[in-house]
Formats: sequence, structure tokens, C-alpha cells
Amino acid sequence: MSGWIDAELAAATRLTNTASEVEDPDMLLALLRLAGPRLEAAMMGALLLAA
Repeated sequence: MSGWIDAELAAATRLTNTASEVEDPDMLLALLRLAGPRLEAAMMGALLLAA
């Protein structure tokens, strides 16, 4: 895999792990909204590499 894909997956993982530890529902949603685009970018990158 490309290095930037690994970096995006790691960032998304960190954000979702942090979100699972947060008790405030608004903060949880904010963290998950930050993780979404990073995960989407990693998936799109993997699709481009597979093509």
C-alpha cells in the first residue's frame, strides 16, 4: 500500500478510537465526522491502486 493510504487509515483509526472513549455525544459525532473523509480517501486510494 502507499504510504499516504497507511497514514490516512492510521489517522481514521486514532479518531475512531478517541471517539469511543468520549462521553459527550456532540464530541463523538464531531470526531467521527473528521474520521469519515480520511477513511473515504484511503478507500478511494486503494481502489485507484487496484485499477
